[in-house]
Amino acid sequence: MLKKKMIVPKETAKIDAEMILDQVIDDVANQPVDLVIEIKTYQKNRTIEQNRLIHALFREMANAWDETRGEWFSPDSWKLHLKQKFIGSTPYAMPDGSVRWELRSTADLNSKELSEFVEHIYRFAAESEIPLPAVEYVDY
Repeated sequence: MLKKKMIVPKETAKIDAEMILDQVIDDVANQPVDLVIEIKTYQKNRTIEQNRLIHALFREMANAWDETRGEWFSPDSWKLHLKQKFIGSTPYAMPDGSVRWELRSTADLNSKELSEFVEHIYRFAAESEIPLPAVEYVDY
């Protein structure tokens, strides 16, 4: 199965267009089956720093909740709770006819979606009167 990904910077798209089209035509012509060619907007994957930040925020939430409410919920509990609240789930049909819902993974989020998730976490914390340090002061 042919699977090819090509990222074309907008600055060079016009310059590279002929070369890109030639390459696509060659790829299509050399395949024994029909192909689907998809063109979509490039979205940057989440960064390692973003991933470290959200896990630090889950720890901060756990500690701040315990300090202000006297109840301990682990960072993993906060991760599951906040993912369910703001990222959602995907349904999967099971062989027995049931439907199983799985939380979306933060690994599947692009950089913009993860930034929005961080904003939701801060908004939730503020509405719940849970003090979280500003992003620049989070130790991650």
